[in-house]
Amino acid sequence: MGIFRKAKTNTLTAAEVSALWLQYLGDSMAICVYKYFLTIVENEEIEPILEAALQLAESHVLKITEFLKDAEFQVPIGFTESDVNVNAPRLFSDQFLLFYSYIMTIHGISAYSLAITNLERQDLQNYFFECTTSSKELFQKIVELAKNQPKFSSVPSIPSPDMPQFMDSPGFIENLV
Repeated sequence: MGIFRKAKTNTLTAAEVSALWLQYLGDSMAICVYKYFLTIVENEEIEPILEAALQLAESHVLKITEFLKDAEFQVPIGFTESDVNVNAPRLFSDQFLLFYSYIMTIHGISAYSLAITNLERQDLQNYFFECTTSSKELFQKIVELAKNQPKFSSVPSIPSPDMPQFMDSPGFIENLV
């Protein structure tokens, strides 16, 4: 026997636990938020976006629970139905619901990409790659829908100059020297 023991293949590094817990908490909150949103949404085009976001969050919570239990690691409590009143009066416009989904999808893609760079286990890397892909697809649906909404504001475009131009004066930089 010796002093060295074979490490369990399903153990988690600190970075892996951090990524899983962060996503679990975010998605358990998203479940609460999107359940409320689905009770107040009026725009039939926005509703499928909210449903898709809810389904993603629910599937993430299930998969993360599986990863943590397989590693014999504590599953976070997260947010629950007791943290939201889905029967509360309408607080947000449909445009806000779409904008919120847009912003949260951007944050998700960023968090998944960052998580991948810190994970050692290939199954977890693959999981976060899948999360990135599904979030990208949701993001693209949101952007397509948003472009057809009455209050959509596109990012300004910049005309291309005909030829390169150089500054003759250093302008404000001159005062720094």
